[in-house]
Amino acid sequence: MKKVIIPFLCFTVVQVFAVYFFARMNQPKIVYADAIRLFDEYKFKTDMEKMAEGTLRQLKGELDSVQVLLKVNPQDPRAQQLVSEGQSRLTQAYSNINKEINEKAWARLNPVINKFGKDNKIDLLIGANGMGTVLYANDTRDVTADLIIYANKIYEKGD
Repeated sequence: MKKVIIPFLCFTVVQVFAVYFFARMNQPKIVYADAIRLFDEYKFKTDMEKMAEGTLRQLKGELDSVQVLLKVNPQDPRAQQLVSEGQSRLTQAYSNINKEINEKAWARLNPVINKFGKDNKIDLLIGANGMGTVLYANDTRDVTADLIIYANKIYEKGD
């Protein structure tokens, strides 16, 4: 009787493991990444911000200079106009630079995200942004850190 039970149990255990692994293999791989963190830690974006700092610093310096002129002559309409124009230029430059950085960074990131998904055989990569698009996800499905490393390596290679 033992000669029959032991092989039968082994056969049953092998079948259970085979069914389990087959079922796991056919499950879609669904993960998420924190889109804000990915964007904020993308080196291309931070490099662009560093390059833009000079322009913004120059405009801020010009504005500071005319503000000093206004403090010396508070009633001077020309000084008031120069301050107003300087504030407008700084605000517009800041807005334009942010828009350009956002557009260029996402234009580079989107193909990298697609490549990351294909390279890692991901069926669905959801972008979490802290705004309610992903209400809950187990941390084991968070690929943000891996995606940041992947995107920054591609950027550093010059691809």
